[in-house]
Amino acid sequence: HGLFKGLLFLSAGSLEKAFGSRDLRYLGGAAALLPVTFALFAAGALAISGFPGLSGFASKALVKASLKDINNTPAVWVLQAASVGTVISFCKLGYFAFIRKGTGSLKTLPGEGRGSGKNSHRNLGMAVAAAATVFLGLRPDLVPGFLGEGGYPFFALSTVISALLPIFAGLLLFILLKKALEPAEHHVPDVDNLLAATGPFLRKIPDTLGALHSGRLRVYIAYIIVAALTIFAYLER
Repeated sequence: HGLFKGLLFLSAGSLEKAFGSRDLRYLGGAAALLPVTFALFAAGALAISGFPGLSGFASKALVKASLKDINNTPAVWVLQAASVGTVISFCKLGYFAFIRKGTGSLKTLPGEGRGSGKNSHRNLGMAVAAAATVFLGLRPDLVPGFLGEGGYPFFALSTVISALLPIFAGLLLFILLKKALEPAEHHVPDVDNLLAATGPFLRKIPDTLGALHSGRLRVYIAYIIVAALTIFAYLER
């Protein structure tokens, strides 16, 4: 997991370094300007989606296998649903940043274009992670073998189908929801907004606690008696 997640973080960082923005509204068509970066991003996106032959496929297969061993079928379906969401999110990033035809004004910053030293060095680091992702995806048996758990049928038909189902479902949903997923300016409420909305309720908590602490000894004795009776009732169940 760490391999392809690192690869994807580096891909996003390369976009920001190359174009000076990470806002998808201002990107588009980056694949034509940075084809190697796009290819490496695609490897990471396919890996995190669990595509067979990449490390994400192997790691997700092991997680699902362990859940099935303890008969936790609901958790398996939750994982499948989460995988669909993952596919949609990286379809959005890949399409709107790399594939979609941009405004035509997208240009790399000076010294950041195709073949530049900076971009080539970043691609080299990403290529190392991508190569390891592909290697462990083609030889996933090495990991359980290292852990002393060899023999898992990674490329059994049922395992491959289980991996492909959320990928196809996520791709289909992205195609259907592409218009709704169009990058736009969004206002995300911050903590100040949350505190302002919940302030009146939160202020009641210390007021209520203050009222309970009356300073009267007989009230505190009553609290102790009620607490003791509650504990005894619980222990007698």
